[in-house]
Amino acid sequence: ALSCDGCAEGIEATITRMASDPQYTPPIIYSRDERHRMVFRAEARLAAGTGLLPGQPVTLERPQ
Repeated sequence: ALSCDGCAEGIEATITRMASDPQYTPPIIYSRDERHRMVFRAEARLAAGTGLLPGQPVTLERPQ
C-alpha cells in the first residue's frame, strides 16, 4: 500500500525496483515521526489518475 501526507487512502502500487541498502537521508525530510530511520530508494508503478507528482515523497508498505 502507498501513503503520503495529503493523499487519498487506498492507493495501490506495484514495486518494480528497490535498493538493497538504506539510502542517505537529509536531516530535514518530508515526514513525521522520524520515518527517515530506514529509507530505501524504490520505484513503483501506479494506476493512472492517482494525482501524485514525480518526486513526491511517499511511504510504501509491503503486504504482511
